[in-house]
Amino acid sequence: MDEITIYNLALTRLGHNEFVETASDTTTAAKVCRLHYEPTRRAVLEAHPWNFAVKRAELAALTDAPNHEFDYAFALPSDFLRIVRTSLEADGYPDAEYRIETMVSGGDTIRVLVTNDETLSIEYLADVTDPSLFS
Repeated sequence: MDEITIYNLALTRLGHNEFVETASDTTTAAKVCRLHYEPTRRAVLEAHPWNFAVKRAELAALTDAPNHEFDYAFALPSDFLRIVRTSLEADGYPDAEYRIETMVSGGDTIRVLVTNDETLSIEYLADVTDPSLFS
């Protein structure tokens, strides 16, 4: 499976007779497919905990503490889309309090998970871009 195959499957579903031949195709169908592919891919990934997209990570607490009600901030992986489950929930705390936020750390704005627990591991949906991994 590759992006061109996905484009053409979508076009077929829509009853289109024009198909995309290559990644550099300049047809209207190709332009529309390229316009919608990335946001649609991300939305579909975020909509369900696909087995191929679930990853696990042990997060390290940042030295910069959040400046509000939580004590610890953990940098999220660069391919992070959304939480599936945290170690807090897995340990029997289904109502564990945490929040996904952005904060400035070391001069950079990053996405973080903030909580009052000093250690944390997560299962998360990763931003998988390789169509050959899609189920």
